[in-house]
Amino acid sequence: MSPMPPRTTPFQSKHYLEFGLEIVSRDQHGNPMVRCNFCTFEGRDKVEITEGGTRKRKSRVDVKYFTKPFTPLNYRSHLNGQHKESWEAYQQMSTSAKKEYFNDKISRSNTLHVHMDLTSDSIEYMIKAPIVDTIIGGLFFNAEAIQEEDCDDAGEDGERASNGAASYTVKIKNTMWYQLVIDHVGAGMSFKQTALAIGHAKNRAQVPKLAGINDLIVGQYVRVQVAVALQRIGDMLNNVKQVWAFSLAGDSSTHRGQSFFDLRLRLYWHGHLLNLHLVALPMFDRHTAENMFNMIVKLLDALFPKWRAKLIGVSSDGENKMTGRHRSLVTRLVAAVEYNVMRVWCAPHQINIIAKESADRIDGGT
Repeated sequence: MSPMPPRTTPFQSKHYLEFGLEIVSRDQHGNPMVRCNFCTFEGRDKVEITEGGTRKRKSRVDVKYFTKPFTPLNYRSHLNGQHKESWEAYQQMSTSAKKEYFNDKISRSNTLHVHMDLTSDSIEYMIKAPIVDTIIGGLFFNAEAIQEEDCDDAGEDGERASNGAASYTVKIKNTMWYQLVIDHVGAGMSFKQTALAIGHAKNRAQVPKLAGINDLIVGQYVRVQVAVALQRIGDMLNNVKQVWAFSLAGDSSTHRGQSFFDLRLRLYWHGHLLNLHLVALPMFDRHTAENMFNMIVKLLDALFPKWRAKLIGVSSDGENKMTGRHRSLVTRLVAAVEYNVMRVWCAPHQINIIAKESADRIDGGT
Protein backbone atom coordinates (compact mmCIF):
# COMPACT_ATOMS: atom_id res chain seq x y z
CA MET A 1 0.00 0.00 0.00
CA SER A 2 1.57 3.30 -1.08
CA PRO A 3 1.89 6.09 1.54
CA MET A 4 -0.59 8.91 1.46
CA PRO A 5 0.71 12.10 -0.20
CA PRO A 6 1.27 15.08 2.11
CA ARG A 7 -1.61 17.46 2.54
CA THR A 8 -1.40 20.51 0.32
CA THR A 9 -4.34 22.55 1.58
CA PRO A 10 -4.09 25.90 -0.25
CA PHE A 11 -4.32 29.24 1.47
CA GLN A 12 -7.82 30.73 1.52
CA SER A 13 -8.20 34.47 1.09
CA LYS A 14 -10.93 34.69 3.75
CA HIS A 15 -8.30 33.71 6.35
CA TYR A 16 -6.54 37.09 5.88
CA LEU A 17 -9.12 38.82 8.00
CA GLU A 18 -10.36 35.89 10.05
CA PHE A 19 -6.97 35.05 11.58
CA GLY A 20 -4.97 38.27 11.09
CA LEU A 21 -2.63 36.89 8.43
CA GLU A 22 -0.66 38.33 5.51
CA ILE A 23 1.13 36.80 2.52
CA VAL A 24 4.71 38.11 2.48
CA SER A 25 6.34 36.06 -0.31
CA ARG A 26 5.93 33.18 -2.75
CA ASP A 27 8.35 30.47 -3.85
CA GLN A 28 9.20 29.59 -7.46
CA HIS A 29 6.08 27.45 -7.67
CA GLY A 30 3.80 30.21 -6.49
CA ASN A 31 3.25 28.74 -3.03
CA PRO A 32 2.72 31.52 -0.47
CA MET A 33 4.48 32.14 2.85
CA VAL A 34 2.00 33.58 5.31
CA ARG A 35 2.92 35.75 8.31
CA CYS A 36 1.10 36.18 11.62
CA ASN A 37 0.42 39.90 12.04
CA PHE A 38 -0.04 39.51 15.80
CA CYS A 39 3.62 38.42 16.01
CA THR A 40 4.71 41.27 13.75
CA PHE A 41 2.93 44.12 15.51
CA GLU A 42 2.42 42.94 19.09
CA GLY A 43 4.97 40.21 19.73
CA ARG A 44 4.33 36.92 21.44
CA ASP A 45 2.90 36.71 24.95
CA LYS A 46 5.41 36.86 27.79
CA VAL A 47 5.62 33.73 29.90
CA GLU A 48 7.14 33.70 33.38
CA ILE A 49 9.30 30.71 34.25
CA THR A 50 8.45 29.69 37.81
CA GLU A 51 9.81 26.94 40.01
CA GLY A 52 7.59 23.89 39.69
CA GLY A 53 5.77 25.36 36.69
CA THR A 54 5.02 23.46 33.51
CA ARG A 55 6.81 25.96 31.28
CA LYS A 56 10.52 25.08 31.06
CA ARG A 57 11.79 27.78 28.70
CA LYS A 58 11.08 31.41 27.92
CA SER A 59 8.64 32.37 25.19
CA ARG A 60 10.02 32.96 21.72
CA VAL A 61 10.32 36.43 20.24
CA ASP A 62 10.42 35.56 16.52
CA VAL A 63 7.57 35.94 14.02
CA LYS A 64 5.49 32.91 13.07
CA TYR A 65 5.32 32.02 9.35
CA PHE A 66 2.93 29.44 7.91
CA THR A 67 3.43 27.23 4.86
CA LYS A 68 1.38 24.35 3.46
CA PRO A 69 -0.88 22.89 4.70
CA PHE A 70 -2.83 26.08 5.49
CA THR A 71 -5.39 24.83 8.00
CA PRO A 72 -7.46 26.78 10.55
CA LEU A 73 -6.33 24.27 13.16
CA ASN A 74 -2.70 25.43 12.82
CA TYR A 75 -3.70 29.09 12.99
CA ARG A 76 -5.84 28.64 16.09
CA SER A 77 -3.19 26.56 17.85
CA HIS A 78 -0.63 29.35 17.39
CA LEU A 79 -2.99 32.20 18.27
CA ASN A 80 -4.33 30.53 21.41
CA GLY A 81 -0.83 29.64 22.58
CA GLN A 82 1.06 32.85 21.71
CA HIS A 83 -1.53 35.67 21.54
CA LYS A 84 -4.29 34.52 23.85
CA GLU A 85 -5.70 37.86 25.07
CA SER A 86 -5.34 39.68 21.75
CA TRP A 87 -6.83 36.75 19.84
CA GLU A 88 -9.83 36.51 22.16
CA ALA A 89 -10.49 40.24 21.79
CA TYR A 90 -9.98 40.10 18.01
CA GLN A 91 -12.60 37.39 17.59
CA GLN A 92 -15.22 39.63 19.22
CA MET A 93 -14.62 42.51 16.79
CA SER A 94 -16.76 43.42 13.84
CA THR A 95 -15.49 42.95 10.30
CA SER A 96 -14.77 46.67 9.90
CA ALA A 97 -12.87 46.76 13.22
CA LYS A 98 -10.75 43.80 12.16
CA LYS A 99 -9.84 45.61 8.93
CA GLU A 100 -8.55 48.57 10.96
CA TYR A 101 -6.91 46.58 13.79
CA PHE A 102 -3.32 46.54 12.46
CA ASN A 103 -3.43 49.83 10.49
CA ASP A 104 -2.03 52.14 13.20
CA LYS A 105 0.45 49.66 14.62
CA ILE A 106 4.22 49.77 14.07
CA SER A 107 6.18 46.60 13.43
CA ARG A 108 7.59 45.43 16.75
CA SER A 109 11.06 45.06 15.20
CA ASN A 110 11.10 48.84 14.68
CA THR A 111 10.46 49.67 18.35
CA LEU A 112 12.87 49.95 21.26
CA HIS A 113 11.25 47.38 23.50
CA VAL A 114 11.97 44.45 21.16
CA HIS A 115 15.61 44.63 22.30
CA MET A 116 15.00 44.02 25.99
CA ASP A 117 12.62 42.09 28.20
CA LEU A 118 10.82 44.98 29.84
CA THR A 119 8.53 42.77 31.91
CA SER A 120 11.28 41.14 33.92
CA ASP A 121 14.41 43.28 33.68
CA SER A 122 15.33 45.16 36.85
CA ILE A 123 18.43 46.64 38.45
CA GLU A 124 19.24 46.27 42.12
CA TYR A 125 21.86 48.25 44.07
CA MET A 126 23.11 47.94 47.63
CA ILE A 127 24.15 51.32 49.05
CA LYS A 128 25.55 51.92 52.53
CA ALA A 129 23.33 53.90 54.86
CA PRO A 130 25.79 56.80 55.53
CA ILE A 131 25.93 57.57 51.80
CA VAL A 132 22.14 57.74 51.59
CA ASP A 133 21.43 59.40 54.94
CA THR A 134 24.38 61.78 55.23
CA ILE A 135 25.42 62.61 51.67
CA ILE A 136 22.28 62.23 49.57
CA GLY A 137 19.77 63.22 52.25
CA GLY A 138 21.89 65.63 54.27
CA LEU A 139 24.33 67.35 51.92
CA PHE A 140 23.22 67.07 48.30
CA PHE A 141 19.43 67.14 48.50
CA ASN A 142 16.76 68.40 50.84
CA ALA A 143 15.59 65.42 52.90
CA GLU A 144 12.06 66.82 53.30
CA ALA A 145 11.79 67.34 49.56
CA ILE A 146 12.88 63.76 48.96
CA GLN A 147 10.12 62.48 51.22
CA GLU A 148 7.53 64.70 49.57
CA GLU A 149 8.58 63.57 46.11
CA ASP A 150 8.61 59.88 47.00
CA CYS A 151 6.64 58.05 44.35
CA ASP A 152 5.95 54.38 43.72
CA ASP A 153 6.22 54.94 39.96
CA ALA A 154 9.97 55.38 40.33
CA GLY A 155 10.34 51.77 41.32
CA GLU A 156 12.69 52.34 44.24
CA ASP A 157 12.56 50.13 47.33
CA GLY A 158 14.75 51.26 50.25
CA GLU A 159 15.25 49.08 53.28
CA ARG A 160 17.94 48.33 55.83
CA ALA A 161 19.92 45.16 55.32
CA SER A 162 19.45 42.60 58.07
CA ASN A 163 23.08 41.54 58.17
CA GLY A 164 26.41 43.39 58.21
CA ALA A 165 26.67 47.16 58.01
CA ALA A 166 23.41 49.07 57.67
CA SER A 167 22.61 49.68 54.02
CA TYR A 168 19.77 50.32 51.63
CA THR A 169 18.63 48.06 48.81
CA VAL A 170 17.43 50.07 45.82
CA LYS A 171 15.53 48.23 43.10
CA ILE A 172 14.90 49.90 39.77
CA LYS A 173 11.81 48.25 38.31
CA ASN A 174 11.69 50.19 35.03
CA THR A 175 15.19 49.90 33.58
CA MET A 176 14.39 51.71 30.36
CA TRP A 177 13.15 54.76 32.30
CA TYR A 178 16.26 54.71 34.46
CA GLN A 179 18.75 54.35 31.61
CA LEU A 180 17.10 57.03 29.49
CA VAL A 181 16.99 59.41 32.46
CA ILE A 182 20.72 59.01 33.10
CA ASP A 183 21.50 59.42 29.38
CA HIS A 184 19.48 62.62 29.04
CA VAL A 185 20.55 64.24 32.32
CA GLY A 186 24.15 63.27 31.54
CA ALA A 187 23.82 65.16 28.26
CA GLY A 188 22.96 68.34 30.19
CA MET A 189 19.16 68.33 30.13
CA SER A 190 17.12 69.48 33.12
CA PHE A 191 14.78 67.14 34.98
CA LYS A 192 11.72 68.62 33.27
CA GLN A 193 13.35 68.49 29.81
CA THR A 194 14.31 64.87 30.41
CA ALA A 195 10.75 63.90 31.33
CA LEU A 196 9.40 65.66 28.23
CA ALA A 197 12.00 64.01 25.96
CA ILE A 198 11.17 60.53 27.25
CA GLY A 199 7.47 61.29 26.80
CA HIS A 200 8.12 62.23 23.17
CA ALA A 201 10.14 59.02 22.68
CA LYS A 202 7.22 57.03 24.08
CA ASN A 203 4.83 58.59 21.57
CA ARG A 204 7.15 58.31 18.57
CA ALA A 205 8.35 54.76 19.20
CA GLN A 206 5.06 53.54 20.71
CA VAL A 207 6.66 52.15 23.86
CA PRO A 208 3.94 51.94 26.53
CA LYS A 209 6.55 51.14 29.19
CA LEU A 210 7.79 54.75 28.98
CA ALA A 211 4.42 56.28 29.83
CA GLY A 212 3.89 58.26 33.03
CA ILE A 213 7.35 59.65 33.80
CA ASN A 214 7.66 63.15 35.30
CA ASP A 215 10.38 65.43 36.64
CA LEU A 216 9.94 64.11 40.21
CA ILE A 217 10.68 60.56 39.09
CA VAL A 218 13.66 61.87 37.11
CA GLY A 219 14.96 63.49 40.29
CA GLN A 220 14.64 60.22 42.18
CA TYR A 221 16.59 58.34 39.55
CA VAL A 222 19.33 60.99 39.58
CA ARG A 223 19.63 60.65 43.35
CA VAL A 224 19.97 56.89 42.94
CA GLN A 225 22.68 57.31 40.30
CA VAL A 226 24.63 59.76 42.48
CA ALA A 227 24.44 57.34 45.40
CA VAL A 228 25.56 54.44 43.20
CA ALA A 229 28.56 56.41 41.92
CA LEU A 230 29.58 57.41 45.46
CA GLN A 231 29.19 53.82 46.65
CA ARG A 232 31.50 52.72 43.84
CA ILE A 233 34.12 55.28 44.88
CA GLY A 234 33.79 54.19 48.51
CA ASP A 235 34.28 50.55 47.53
CA MET A 236 37.42 51.46 45.59
CA LEU A 237 38.90 53.37 48.52
CA ASN A 238 38.11 50.46 50.81
CA ASN A 239 39.96 47.98 48.59
CA VAL A 240 43.19 47.49 50.56
CA LYS A 241 44.81 45.39 47.82
CA GLN A 242 44.46 48.06 45.14
CA VAL A 243 44.32 51.40 46.95
CA TRP A 244 46.77 52.19 49.75
CA ALA A 245 46.65 55.96 49.25
CA PHE A 246 44.83 58.72 47.39
CA SER A 247 45.02 62.47 46.88
CA LEU A 248 42.55 65.33 46.59
CA ALA A 249 42.64 68.09 43.99
CA GLY A 250 40.63 71.30 44.29
CA ASP A 251 39.95 73.88 41.61
CA SER A 252 37.91 77.09 41.71
CA SER A 253 35.82 77.72 38.60
CA THR A 254 32.90 79.79 37.39
CA HIS A 255 29.84 78.47 35.58
CA ARG A 256 27.12 80.85 34.34
CA GLY A 257 28.31 83.54 36.71
CA GLN A 258 28.36 81.27 39.76
CA SER A 259 31.70 80.46 41.41
CA PHE A 260 32.14 76.93 42.69
CA PHE A 261 34.85 74.70 44.07
CA ASP A 262 35.40 71.41 42.26
CA LEU A 263 36.96 68.65 44.37
CA ARG A 264 38.41 65.61 42.62
CA LEU A 265 39.83 62.38 43.97
CA ARG A 266 42.90 60.76 42.42
CA LEU A 267 43.91 57.15 42.97
CA TYR A 268 45.64 54.21 41.34
CA TRP A 269 43.28 51.45 40.21
CA HIS A 270 44.27 48.28 38.33
CA GLY A 271 47.12 49.86 36.43
CA HIS A 272 45.47 53.22 35.79
CA LEU A 273 45.64 56.59 37.54
CA LEU A 274 42.03 57.72 37.93
CA ASN A 275 40.88 61.31 38.33
CA LEU A 276 37.33 61.11 39.72
CA HIS A 277 34.92 63.98 40.31
CA LEU A 278 33.82 63.93 43.94
CA VAL A 279 31.81 67.08 44.63
CA ALA A 280 31.25 70.64 43.39
CA LEU A 281 30.55 73.21 46.11
CA PRO A 282 29.07 76.65 45.32
CA MET A 283 31.16 79.44 46.82
CA PHE A 284 28.89 82.13 48.21
CA ASP A 285 30.15 84.70 50.71
CA ARG A 286 28.88 82.55 53.57
CA HIS A 287 30.85 79.54 52.30
CA THR A 288 34.06 80.19 54.18
CA ALA A 289 37.01 77.82 54.23
CA GLU A 290 35.74 76.47 57.54
CA ASN A 291 32.28 75.73 56.15
CA MET A 292 33.74 74.05 53.08
CA PHE A 293 36.10 72.01 55.26
CA ASN A 294 33.27 70.82 57.51
CA MET A 295 31.19 69.80 54.51
CA ILE A 296 34.04 67.89 52.85
CA VAL A 297 34.95 66.10 56.07
CA LYS A 298 31.32 65.09 56.54
CA LEU A 299 31.24 63.75 53.00
CA LEU A 300 34.52 61.83 53.34
CA ASP A 301 33.52 60.37 56.71
CA ALA A 302 30.34 58.98 55.17
CA LEU A 303 32.08 57.80 52.02
CA PHE A 304 35.17 56.18 53.59
CA PRO A 305 35.68 56.62 57.36
CA LYS A 306 39.39 55.69 57.16
CA TRP A 307 40.25 58.46 54.69
CA ARG A 308 42.54 60.25 57.17
CA ALA A 309 44.99 57.33 57.06
CA LYS A 310 45.15 57.17 53.25
CA LEU A 311 45.27 60.82 52.18
CA ILE A 312 48.82 61.62 51.00
CA GLY A 313 48.39 64.71 48.84
CA VAL A 314 46.27 67.84 48.38
CA SER A 315 46.57 70.18 45.42
CA SER A 316 44.77 73.47 44.80
CA ASP A 317 44.65 76.31 42.32
CA GLY A 318 45.77 79.01 44.75
CA GLU A 319 42.48 80.91 45.16
CA ASN A 320 42.47 83.00 48.36
CA LYS A 321 40.07 80.76 50.26
CA MET A 322 42.36 77.87 49.44
CA THR A 323 45.82 79.17 50.32
CA GLY A 324 45.42 81.36 53.39
CA ARG A 325 48.08 80.28 55.89
CA HIS A 326 45.77 79.70 58.85
CA ARG A 327 42.26 79.56 57.48
CA SER A 328 42.58 77.81 54.15
CA LEU A 329 40.79 74.63 53.29
CA VAL A 330 44.04 72.89 52.40
CA THR A 331 45.59 73.77 55.75
CA ARG A 332 42.59 72.39 57.57
CA LEU A 333 42.62 69.18 55.55
CA VAL A 334 46.34 68.69 56.16
CA ALA A 335 45.86 69.18 59.89
CA ALA A 336 43.05 66.60 59.99
CA VAL A 337 44.95 63.61 58.55
CA GLU A 338 47.14 61.10 60.37
CA TYR A 339 50.33 61.37 58.28
CA ASN A 340 52.31 64.05 56.47
CA VAL A 341 50.65 65.29 53.29
CA MET A 342 52.24 66.75 50.16
CA ARG A 343 50.71 70.11 49.29
CA VAL A 344 50.76 71.28 45.68
CA TRP A 345 49.39 74.46 44.19
CA CYS A 346 49.89 75.85 40.71
CA ALA A 347 52.83 78.11 39.79
CA PRO A 348 50.80 80.92 38.12
CA HIS A 349 48.90 81.61 41.34
CA GLN A 350 52.14 81.60 43.33
CA ILE A 351 53.67 84.08 40.89
CA ASN A 352 50.51 86.20 41.07
CA ILE A 353 50.73 86.40 44.88
CA ILE A 354 54.41 87.40 44.71
CA ALA A 355 53.63 90.02 42.05
CA LYS A 356 50.82 91.48 44.18
CA GLU A 357 53.05 91.65 47.24
CA SER A 358 55.78 93.37 45.20
CA ALA A 359 53.29 95.87 43.78
CA ASP A 360 51.94 96.63 47.26
CA ARG A 361 55.47 97.30 48.52
CA ILE A 362 56.20 99.63 45.63
CA ASP A 363 52.90 101.43 46.13
CA GLY A 364 53.56 101.68 49.86
CA GLY A 365 57.08 102.91 49.35
CA THR A 366 58.71 100.03 51.21
